[in-house]
Amino acid sequence: MSHLDPKIIRDTLFIMFRVFAMCTKHPGFSEEREWRVFTSPSIEGGSRWLEYGIETIGGMPQPLAKLKLFDDEEAGVSGVAPKSLINRVIIGPCEYPLQVRAAMQQAMEHVNVEDANSKIWMSMIPLRHN
Repeated sequence: MSHLDPKIIRDTLFIMFRVFAMCTKHPGFSEEREWRVFTSPSIEGGSRWLEYGIETIGGMPQPLAKLKLFDDEEAGVSGVAPKSLINRVIIGPCEYPLQVRAAMQQAMEHVNVEDANSKIWMSMIPLRHN
């Protein structure tokens, strides 16, 4: 390894630790086979698939990245529009699961997900209060 550029080693280790930290999950959530999208625009630059902005959530302004899900035949991307992509959504644990469920159903119907109500499940893992 002495012939390798130390910057390459450092950058590779950084990426490995970052992916490990972002992709590790509690075994209690094993039923949730979700996708995790993480981005660092200051490191990676922007993407046409992400929209960055500031939104106030719970009274706290914070940076937010929104993933744009659309089919793009020119780029060879298909099947990622929500109406064809969403198989199931699991809600919870959270403080207001029924309100989140109603909002999720409305959002799914807005993007033409068929039979949205039957695709929404509630997690039975209890919410842990700090």
